[in-house]
Amino acid sequence: MTAAMTPQLAEHFAGPLMPILAVRDDRFRAAIARAIGVNLDADSGHLDIFVASALWLDFMRALKPGAIVAVTATHPGTYVSYQVKGPVETIDRAEDCDVARGRLHIDRMLGLLNTLGSTRQQLSHMYTVDGLVRVRMRITEVFEQTPGPAAGARIGAPA
Repeated sequence: MTAAMTPQLAEHFAGPLMPILAVRDDRFRAAIARAIGVNLDADSGHLDIFVASALWLDFMRALKPGAIVAVTATHPGTYVSYQVKGPVETIDRAEDCDVARGRLHIDRMLGLLNTLGSTRQQLSHMYTVDGLVRVRMRITEVFEQTPGPAAGARIGAPA
């Protein structure tokens, strides 16, 4: 089952975002990573996640097709956050067009973070396309994660 994406969610996932990823390894221990960007196909319910694999070795070891991945996507200027969960469908080395898209994500994010007081020099080690992979997941669950009383509420859950 694929979760329905509302126009509001699609707009949010168009970014800019600071995506945090989590998956469990074979021993059910959490492994985390930070993505440099995501691309949502709201019609199909797929999310492409771009990860600099060399920075997140434990995450990459735990990641495999079928694993459930959680992506918490936060807008750093507003702290509006949503989390999506679902199975990994593919893990592929990034193609040239993915690397170009990744660089756009990085430039956009570093520009925004600069307006919030962080410098490119402080963050450049986290935002790189070196060893970039594209992880495609199918979104099956969506949660509100913006700090406040609704945080953790499942979106689209039966009343």
